[in-house]
Amino acid sequence: MTNHRTISELDYNDDNDTDFRADVFNLNNLADSSDEERQKPAQSTRTSSLRSKPAKQPVRDSTSWSEKFRELQDENTRLRKISAEKDYEIKYLKKKIDEEKKFFDGPVSNEVAATKIIELGKKVRELTAQLESERTKNSKLNKNVKDLENKLDNVDSVGKSMDESKEAALRTENKELKEKMNQLTHNLMEVKSQAEILKQDLKKAHKALEKEVGESVDIKSILSGHTNWKGRQQQIILLQNKMENLKKKVSMNEMSAIGSRMEEDELNDTAFLYETRNKTFSLYSGSATSARTNFDRMHMDDLKRIEKDKREKFEKLKKDNEALETDFGKMKEKFDSMKVRNSVLSNENKSLKDQVKTLIEKGKHDNELIEMLMKKQSQFKDIIENITAQNEKANKEIQEKNTQ
Repeated sequence: MTNHRTISELDYNDDNDTDFRADVFNLNNLADSSDEERQKPAQSTRTSSLRSKPAKQPVRDSTSWSEKFRELQDENTRLRKISAEKDYEIKYLKKKIDEEKKFFDGPVSNEVAATKIIELGKKVRELTAQLESERTKNSKLNKNVKDLENKLDNVDSVGKSMDESKEAALRTENKELKEKMNQLTHNLMEVKSQAEILKQDLKKAHKALEKEVGESVDIKSILSGHTNWKGRQQQIILLQNKMENLKKKVSMNEMSAIGSRMEEDELNDTAFLYETRNKTFSLYSGSATSARTNFDRMHMDDLKRIEKDKREKFEKLKKDNEALETDFGKMKEKFDSMKVRNSVLSNENKSLKDQVKTLIEKGKHDNELIEMLMKKQSQFKDIIENITAQNEKANKEIQEKNTQ
């Protein structure tokens, strides 16, 4: 009796569960249809109320009231559904209690028990078949899991090898970048030393120019060419022109002085001769030939003296001329030396100007190069930091994988 009762109870419970689910589904459909029917007049009343409202009310109040109305309506329908479900559950439980009472009170037939046993045997067979199929599925899944684990191990080994190769590549890149960084720092130090040497050369060139030009003159204005300052070459050219003019004047004065002296001497000699000649003609009234011979004899000493004086004057003038020529030669040598020195100084000045210009240009280029190298240094530092961060991340990931 107990076996028949339990079997019938189980069968009865299954039938009741299916009936209960079907009834709940029908009840929900009925509740939804009733809610829709209830919502229709509410919507009509809402439209009528909205039409009856005056047009002066703002739109925001109407929307807020409509939203509140919808919320209340949804809550009302939800509560009705819940109340209907609870009522149905109460009815179902009452019905079940009544049926259980009847079942416990009345007898169970053998035919019903046999049919139930047959049905249960069928269910057991179905369940065993399902269990076998599930076992086969489980074995297949275990095999798949093992295959996947093997694949995962292979992937891990490949990943480790890939990570090692990546680490080696990153290390080589890091070494190359460090070498480049060292080369750049070395080049930067060399450029800085060259810049310092060029600055010292610039200072020396400025000092030399200040000595040549003077401290009162601005070198920048001279280099730009906006001043009326005259260099040594220009001053030497002016002095050369003055020297030539003075030489011309001196030569003209000397020639005029010599000519005037010669004329004076000749005039004096001719006047003296005329006087002596007149005296002799007055003393001797003889023949002309005798007078000439006597005149020549009497004044031979005077003629010799005059000739001697002329020779001495000529000698003196010759010596003066030689002295002037020697002075002129000395002045010419000085002039040539000054000219050579002027050319040398002008060449030095040009070379110094060119050096100053080249030094200024080199200074500009060096500053640009230093800025570019500093930028590259900062870029390489950022790259090295990124690479080190990537290496640290890769090492952490490898350590985490190893720990797992």
